Amino acid sequence: MYDFTIIHPVLARAITKVRCSDLLEEAEFRRLVKRVTFGQPQLSDRLFLSTGDALIACGLWLKARCQPRSSVPFLRADQWT
Repeated sequence: MYDFTIIHPVLARAITKVRCSDLLEEAEFRRLVKRVTFGQPQLSDRLFLSTGDALIACGLWLKARCQPRSSVPFLRADQWT
């Protein structure tokens, strides 16, 4: 990154201080972003939820479409109790 062997020691220290403060500001910003977004669903979570809902709706539609349309009702186990 920086070649401190040819830079004056005072300038090297100043550059190091600036770089350190930049890193600290970036870390603080990332910490605050993580704190604000904690507990909120990520994009992938919302995508999985929407995909799951679509698959369930499609499955129910297929199930309703493929069931026989006879006038004779199916025998259920709870009818005999």
